[in-house]
Amino acid sequence: MDLYDSANRFQEGDWVRTTQLIEFADGCIFRTRNTRYVLAGPGARKSAELTTVLKIF
Repeated sequence: MDLYDSANRFQEGDWVRTTQLIEFADGCIFRTRNTRYVLAGPGARKSAELTTVLKIF
């Protein structure tokens, strides 16, 4: 996986936790309150119960 962070906050292999999703456009642009991400590559989709997701926060 290639990772490019124009603000130099993350290194390849780092775990990234963002603020809440505000907009998801064109199947690859993920916008939060502070940052815009371009999702590239095959990726993976995961499902989880809401109660499990809420435990993260």
